[in-house]
Amino acid sequence: MSVTEAENCTFNAQSASIFAATVALGLIAGFFYAYEVSVMRGFAILPDRDFIASMQAVNATVRNMSFAPSFFGAAFLAALAALLHMRQWNTPKALCIFAAAALYSLGGLILTMQINVPLNQWLADLGPASAIPDPAAVRLAYEPKWVLWNLIRTINSTIAFTLMATALWLDGRR
Repeated sequence: MSVTEAENCTFNAQSASIFAATVALGLIAGFFYAYEVSVMRGFAILPDRDFIASMQAVNATVRNMSFAPSFFGAAFLAALAALLHMRQWNTPKALCIFAAAALYSLGGLILTMQINVPLNQWLADLGPASAIPDPAAVRLAYEPKWVLWNLIRTINSTIAFTLMATALWLDGRR
């Protein structure tokens, strides 16, 4: 393989990593956004027991093979793109990639695992909504926190997507 061919392979691997990370970040930002602008607003008008039962049902099914590639894949692919751009660490493109990877990893994935998932587990551990003695108190302890942290992860993920899309645009300008 000649030097030019090796450079093209590196360029292609770098470009492919940025593209894949952009797609994954777009998917997960859109997922969180959909909760922000429709799902939680729809659930907000439900009676307390129906709200709890609906959240329990969604939480029980969201961890699936369709969700995993965007949720975990966004962090993995963004980190891979950052790793492939370590030699250009001080370029605008690489800085966008590093910032996107850090922002989603901390403000999307880890935030979800540390806040939203434990809230969801707590709600599941209460048992069926029909057996909860004070559903209004449960909802009050759950809904405002969950909605706030979903908004924060939506913002973080959207900014991470925008940064990675900017890196993709900068990559295309080469």
